[in-house]
Amino acid sequence: MRVTINFGKKHLVFLIGIFVFLGVGVFVIAEATTTTEFPGGVGHNADNILIIISGNSYTLQDAINEGLIGSGSGGEDSGGGGDSGGDTNQQTNIIQSGDTISLKNDYLKKYISVTDESDGSKRFQIYAESSSVSEAERFEIHLNSGTGDISHGDLVYFVSEKTENKVKYWNPFFSKYDWMHADSENSVYKAKINKDSGSGTIECDDKVYFVSSSGENYLDVLTTRNNRVHSNGGRGREYLFIIKCE
Repeated sequence: MRVTINFGKKHLVFLIGIFVFLGVGVFVIAEATTTTEFPGGVGHNADNILIIISGNSYTLQDAINEGLIGSGSGGEDSGGGGDSGGDTNQQTNIIQSGDTISLKNDYLKKYISVTDESDGSKRFQIYAESSSVSEAERFEIHLNSGTGDISHGDLVYFVSEKTENKVKYWNPFFSKYDWMHADSENSVYKAKINKDSGSGTIECDDKVYFVSSSGENYLDVLTTRNNRVHSNGGRGREYLFIIKCE
């Protein structure tokens, strides 16, 4: 007798026990054995058991030999790996050190963006002026030390995807503003990331603000300077940002 078993997925963590009543006997498919003995005196060789995996027919023995069934492979049906597994942080939207994000100003509804100009005083200046996300609007966010999840109160810095430089601040002569740039010079901008409400890990679409270690200066957008971004603002309308993971 040949028994046919239909598996919907190609990979399984282990074979599910199957009980089939055949008149006076019962047989069970055990895990990855070449010849399976069954209770009640009924036995079936693995060559006599036909299984269908993703539309293709195999004998149980061939499936074992080809590694299509075994204890080391994961699959959706078994709950190990596959689409049901994956990266936990990606599923829960928790931001980790090294992730790529964009920052959308909550008041202006614009993304901060690195300009094209790199000569003179421009120095890849950062403005909150973009309505969409491309290379200029993407930044890696990093913990100042360590790895893993980023949480409320952590000290972080940014790396521009466009210039591959760390985001920095620059204070021109006689200026009261520390302007944000993504060039290869000046001092690296580091700030604490805080949730606008609550605490815990930072996630995509959280509303956050960035404040200096002293708690005095905030990342801000100066609307009177064409929405230019600077690092020594206050808690006005433009100091809140939404973490976007697009």
